[in-house]
Amino acid sequence: MMGLIWVLVGLIEIGYQGDDEDSIENKFGCTKLCVRGHWRPHEDSKLKELVTQYGPQNWNLIVEKFQGRLWKSCRLRWFNQLDPRINKRDFNEEEEERLLAAHRMYGNKWAMIARQHK
Repeated sequence: MMGLIWVLVGLIEIGYQGDDEDSIENKFGCTKLCVRGHWRPHEDSKLKELVTQYGPQNWNLIVEKFQGRLWKSCRLRWFNQLDPRINKRDFNEEEEERLLAAHRMYGNKWAMIARQHK
Protein backbone atom coordinates (compact mmCIF):
# COMPACT_ATOMS: atom_id res chain seq x y z
CA MET A 1 0.00 0.00 0.00
CA MET A 2 2.84 2.41 0.81
CA GLY A 3 4.35 1.73 -2.61
CA LEU A 4 1.14 2.86 -4.31
CA ILE A 5 1.10 6.05 -2.27
CA TRP A 6 4.67 6.88 -3.33
CA VAL A 7 3.78 6.23 -6.97
CA LEU A 8 0.87 8.66 -6.68
CA VAL A 9 3.10 11.25 -4.97
CA GLY A 10 5.64 10.85 -7.79
CA LEU A 11 2.95 11.34 -10.43
CA ILE A 12 1.74 14.50 -8.71
CA GLU A 13 5.31 15.86 -8.49
CA ILE A 14 6.01 15.42 -12.20
CA GLY A 15 2.66 16.99 -13.06
CA TYR A 16 0.79 13.93 -14.32
CA GLN A 17 -2.42 15.13 -15.98
CA GLY A 18 -3.98 11.87 -17.12
CA ASP A 19 -6.11 12.16 -20.28
CA ASP A 20 -4.20 11.54 -23.54
CA GLU A 21 -0.88 12.85 -22.32
CA ASP A 22 1.76 11.58 -19.93
CA SER A 23 4.49 13.75 -18.54
CA ILE A 24 7.75 11.81 -18.48
CA GLU A 25 10.92 12.99 -16.82
CA ASN A 26 14.10 11.76 -18.49
CA LYS A 27 17.49 11.15 -16.85
CA PHE A 28 18.48 14.80 -17.36
CA GLY A 29 15.45 16.08 -15.46
CA CYS A 30 13.71 17.37 -18.59
CA THR A 31 10.02 16.76 -18.90
CA LYS A 32 8.78 15.50 -22.27
CA LEU A 33 5.10 15.48 -23.16
CA CYS A 34 4.10 12.14 -24.70
CA VAL A 35 0.82 11.62 -26.51
CA ARG A 36 -0.90 8.30 -26.04
CA GLY A 37 -3.64 6.66 -27.97
CA HIS A 38 -4.64 6.74 -31.60
CA TRP A 39 -2.40 8.33 -34.18
CA ARG A 40 -3.90 11.39 -35.82
CA PRO A 41 -3.69 12.05 -39.59
CA HIS A 42 -1.35 15.02 -39.14
CA GLU A 43 1.02 12.82 -37.09
CA ASP A 44 1.05 10.19 -39.85
CA SER A 45 1.89 12.78 -42.51
CA LYS A 46 4.63 14.31 -40.33
CA LEU A 47 6.14 10.85 -39.72
CA LYS A 48 6.07 10.04 -43.46
CA GLU A 49 7.82 13.34 -44.18
CA LEU A 50 10.54 12.72 -41.57
CA VAL A 51 11.16 9.12 -42.70
CA THR A 52 11.47 10.35 -46.29
CA GLN A 53 13.99 12.95 -45.15
CA TYR A 54 16.07 10.87 -42.69
CA GLY A 55 15.37 7.25 -43.67
CA PRO A 56 13.71 4.41 -41.73
CA GLN A 57 16.78 3.70 -39.58
CA ASN A 58 17.41 7.03 -37.82
CA TRP A 59 14.66 6.88 -35.20
CA ASN A 60 16.54 8.93 -32.60
CA LEU A 61 16.99 11.74 -35.13
CA ILE A 62 13.37 11.47 -36.30
CA VAL A 63 11.98 11.65 -32.77
CA GLU A 64 14.00 14.82 -32.08
CA LYS A 65 11.98 16.50 -34.84
CA PHE A 66 8.70 14.79 -33.87
CA GLN A 67 7.18 16.13 -30.68
CA GLY A 68 4.91 13.94 -28.61
CA ARG A 69 5.86 10.38 -29.61
CA LEU A 70 8.70 8.11 -28.57
CA TRP A 71 11.10 6.53 -31.10
CA LYS A 72 9.70 3.06 -30.57
CA SER A 73 6.15 4.22 -31.22
CA CYS A 74 7.26 5.97 -34.43
CA ARG A 75 9.20 2.91 -35.61
CA LEU A 76 6.27 0.56 -34.97
CA ARG A 77 3.82 2.90 -36.69
CA TRP A 78 6.08 3.09 -39.73
CA PHE A 79 6.84 -0.61 -40.12
CA ASN A 80 3.33 -1.86 -39.22
CA GLN A 81 1.08 0.69 -40.96
CA LEU A 82 2.75 3.42 -43.02
CA ASP A 83 5.62 1.79 -44.93
CA PRO A 84 4.61 1.84 -48.62
CA ARG A 85 6.12 -1.65 -49.07
CA ILE A 86 3.35 -3.17 -46.93
CA ASN A 87 1.02 -5.30 -49.04
CA LYS A 88 -2.53 -4.41 -47.97
CA ARG A 89 -4.49 -6.34 -50.58
CA ASP A 90 -6.75 -9.27 -49.73
CA PHE A 91 -5.36 -12.79 -49.92
CA ASN A 92 -6.24 -14.70 -53.08
CA GLU A 93 -7.75 -18.19 -52.76
CA GLU A 94 -4.43 -20.00 -53.12
CA GLU A 95 -2.73 -17.87 -50.46
CA GLU A 96 -5.64 -18.27 -48.09
CA GLU A 97 -5.63 -22.06 -48.48
CA ARG A 98 -1.85 -22.17 -47.85
CA LEU A 99 -2.30 -20.11 -44.67
CA LEU A 100 -5.16 -22.28 -43.43
CA ALA A 101 -3.15 -25.46 -44.09
CA ALA A 102 -0.13 -24.01 -42.27
CA HIS A 103 -2.35 -22.96 -39.37
CA ARG A 104 -3.77 -26.47 -39.11
CA MET A 105 -0.22 -27.82 -39.01
CA TYR A 106 1.47 -25.26 -36.70
CA GLY A 107 -1.38 -23.63 -34.81
CA ASN A 108 -0.83 -19.98 -33.87
CA LYS A 109 2.93 -19.99 -34.47
CA TRP A 110 2.66 -17.12 -36.96
CA ALA A 111 6.38 -16.30 -37.05
CA MET A 112 7.12 -19.88 -38.16
CA ILE A 113 4.32 -19.76 -40.73
CA ALA A 114 5.59 -16.44 -42.10
CA ARG A 115 9.16 -17.76 -42.48
CA GLN A 116 7.93 -20.69 -44.55
CA HIS A 117 5.74 -18.57 -46.83
CA LYS A 118 8.23 -15.97 -47.98
